[in-house]
Amino acid sequence: MSDPDVQKTDLTKPVRRPFRKSHPKNLMPADAVARQGQIARIAWEKMREPGEAIAWLNAHDDALGGRPIDLATASIEGFAAVEAAIAGRA
Repeated sequence: MSDPDVQKTDLTKPVRRPFRKSHPKNLMPADAVARQGQIARIAWEKMREPGEAIAWLNAHDDALGGRPIDLATASIEGFAAVEAAIAGRA
């Protein structure tokens, strides 16, 4: 009844998936992710033009001394500075 060409598998072994996603080692902390999302939402709401908000967040700003999205993500102080800059643009 059994086929000699069929190999038996051990069902107690965990199944390994050869094409599983690897997890990056350098994930952003949860608070940084939250600040990034908040500043993007604030910029989107204040500027009303999606292209303008995205371009401004990703471009170097001389008054802030860096890219607004990076500054807002890096610290609470940077977030406050970028938020004030957005308010000043409106």
